[in-house]
Amino acid sequence: MDRFSLLLVIVGAINWGLVGLFQFDLIAFLFGGQAAMISRVLYTIVGAAGLWSISMLFTPREATHTAGAPERGSSEKHSSPSAQEGESFLTPDSFGRLP
Repeated sequence: MDRFSLLLVIVGAINWGLVGLFQFDLIAFLFGGQAAMISRVLYTIVGAAGLWSISMLFTPREATHTAGAPERGSSEKHSSPSAQEGESFLTPDSFGRLP
């Protein structure tokens, strides 16, 4: 669910980038305008995915990985000495280590 939500948030961010830079709403273009029912449903789903993604900010990093699987690029569970049990997903020292 987290990956799907992240995918939808990325789609929404790209759409907003297009709106901001070129005044072009890709969702509205593809699905018949901003007022079309399918566009409104997609906007709502992307918004819900954004709300769901807020929870990832407060989820311990270990919970975002498959249980028992090592992190990418390492043979151990923790790739750095600063990673500790219960570490939040976003901390000042984790920006270089995002999955």
